[in-house]
Parts: sequence; structure tokens; C-alpha cells
Amino acid sequence: MNATLSAPRPLPSRQFRRRIVVWYGAGLVTMSAISVLGLFVPHQGAAWILMLLTYMAAIILSIVSGLRLSRPALLGLPDDDAAQDERQRARLAEVMAAAYRVLSVVLLVGLVALLLVDDGVLLRMRRTSVGPGLAVALIFLLTFLPSAVLAWTEPDPDREA
Repeated sequence: MNATLSAPRPLPSRQFRRRIVVWYGAGLVTMSAISVLGLFVPHQGAAWILMLLTYMAAIILSIVSGLRLSRPALLGLPDDDAAQDERQRARLAEVMAAAYRVLSVVLLVGLVALLLVDDGVLLRMRRTSVGPGLAVALIFLLTFLPSAVLAWTEPDPDREA
């Protein structure tokens, strides 16, 4: 019986990791845009069905991309949190801070938009699925944003070794 462990997989290239982050962001933007578009499209007919199907595809895209981002091997981290060294822990703390700064800006922009919007639009938002649709996009943003920031900013490893 062979008791040797296989070598860890190398960190994927920055281009590959950024491609996953772009797909993740595209899913979130599509979900948000379709939610807001729901204010202006009647809730029946082919256009509404097409919007719902596109929204469902965007959810699937965000989930698949987010799950790929959350794999520790993709981010160059060990599978076990206890196996992380000090540099990795410091890098994760730095990424969490950056991710939640981005999230603060997103929430602030949303709050300002709600304050500036007309009362009629707010009433229509309550009667349609805009609020829940945006809430789903926000939940996906909260869940995978730190992993996305880490995947985007982590440099390519040195291949010389």
C-alpha cells in the first residue's frame, strides 16, 4: 500500500480565476437588472416568461460560479482552516475587510436610490417581485464576495520553483 500523499494542485492562473469572478458578477448584475425591469414589464405574456427564465439562468450562473469561488484549492488555501499559516490568515482578513468595504458602497448606493425614487415607484416595488429579486442578488453578493475579491486580487504564483 502506498502511503505517500499526492502533491497539492497548483493555484489556477489569475486569468482563470478572474473569468469565474466575471461570470459570478454577470449573474448578479443580470438578476438585479431583471428585478428592476420587473417594474416596467407587465406580469403576463412572453416578455415576463422570458424575464423569469433569464432570472433563473442568472441564479444558476451565480450559484455555480460562487461555489467554484468558494473552493479553497481554487484560492490557493488548504482545505483545513487549522492548516493555514499566518500569511494566509492575514490575507483572508485583508480580503474580508476589502469585500465588506465594497458591500458598504453597494448598500449605500441602494439606500440613496431608494431615497431619491418616486413614491409611485416604491408602491409598485411593493406590489411586484422587485424587492425579493434584489434580496436574492444581495444574498449571493454577501455569500461569495470575499472569495471573489481574493480570487481577483491574488497574484499568479511563481512557476519557477
